[in-house]
Amino acid sequence: MAFRPRPVPVDVVEARREAVVDAIQATGQIEAVQAIERLADLLADAKPVAICAGFGMQRYTNSGQTMRAIIALLAITGNL
Repeated sequence: MAFRPRPVPVDVVEARREAVVDAIQATGQIEAVQAIERLADLLADAKPVAICAGFGMQRYTNSGQTMRAIIALLAITGNL
């Protein structure tokens, strides 16, 4: 029997999204959220999309997390 993850209810996903937005607004970084939302919209509209980060991203602190976030945006928007 293959593993099949249970779908997450929409209300749970929406509650998590709202919690993240509230936390970001509390830190005053809403401009960053708006930029990420704009990027996600662009990635969702233009298909197929590929991102070539190059070697520069590897030279900064937390660059691994940045790459994971970029790859997650590609996955979320259906660009696999």
